[in-house]
Amino acid sequence: MQKLGLLLGVLAVSMLFISCSKDDDYFTDGNNESLYNVDLLASEDIVYSNPVAVTSDTYNLWIVNKDVDSNKFELIYYNIDTKETLRSFVYSDILTDDNSDVYSIAHDGRNLWLSVSGDENNIIKINPQNGEVVYMSKSPSIFAPSSIYCSNDTIWYSARGLVFTVDPVNDKSVLKVQSSFISLGLLVDDNDIWVADDITRGVIIFDKDTGIKRGNVSFYSKEIIKGMCLHNKRLIVLTDNKLNIYECVKN
Repeated sequence: MQKLGLLLGVLAVSMLFISCSKDDDYFTDGNNESLYNVDLLASEDIVYSNPVAVTSDTYNLWIVNKDVDSNKFELIYYNIDTKETLRSFVYSDILTDDNSDVYSIAHDGRNLWLSVSGDENNIIKINPQNGEVVYMSKSPSIFAPSSIYCSNDTIWYSARGLVFTVDPVNDKSVLKVQSSFISLGLLVDDNDIWVADDITRGVIIFDKDTGIKRGNVSFYSKEIIKGMCLHNKRLIVLTDNKLNIYECVKN
């Protein structure tokens, strides 16, 4: 039975890779060079009870606050300068059971995207003006936790060391990075993929075109990273009930 279970596990992962496009860029190397110096500009407490994800729409932040006693969660539009809640939406029917959870949020310039788990992992598109769920699509990975990010009309998704580009409308995905770390935060710039690493409590950086590991970013604090985003040319990192604001200078 143990051999059968192992075989089924191998087949499941193999089918995941087969379902993705056959790119040659999902490999990494052992480069541990520190690519950026980071200066902590501020560390701010959050008034919400259980913030689990954060993103920016350039003007303000969106924060996901999960109810610790139920499957409800709230999307909060938050002004980081005034500490003001601008608007919020509560959802009680997306997380269907105790095994469901919401892991990440992204903004594509028009809409919000959520990465959630349950019987199946899903990507959910939400209208930020009225909170309406526009549609739901199955995510490309069987693994959780997962992070989501939007860059130049491309949706990026990470789960346990795997990073994909995603087309949820046509149900297609392309595997870009394959590694062994557990990823809890994701962002993409013009050249690089930034993935938070639960082991080092820092960030691993991969080349956007090749998937090769380029180096890392280390933080002074070793708290678990729940999410991160770029806001007004600053790196915002969400940890337990804190928003840490960093200035990053490339070495």
